[in-house]
Amino acid sequence: IGALPEEKNFFRPDDVIKNTCTFYNIKPTIIKGPKREARTVKARQIIMFILKKDLFLSYAEIGNILGGRDHTTVMHGVEKIERLLPNKVFFEEIMGIKSLLKNG
Repeated sequence: IGALPEEKNFFRPDDVIKNTCTFYNIKPTIIKGPKREARTVKARQIIMFILKKDLFLSYAEIGNILGGRDHTTVMHGVEKIERLLPNKVFFEEIMGIKSLLKNG
């Protein structure tokens, strides 16, 4: 029986960080660092959202992965992305990142 190429449904937190950073042209070290520039914060919050919704990690786990951030910071980030999802352009950016993950 020949195996069909299938979508990759499992990815690791590092894959989410790497692909989001590629999408926004940001270095992964910056995502985990203290910088709070608007595009860095946006990318970081998208990573938080994907890690929570797709990998079902706890807020504390996500905070640790992203450089030791507090769980309340992660909760805020996830909620902010949820509020922005109805925006078509924003939604398409997240879908673009997720397609990189699935095809990666």
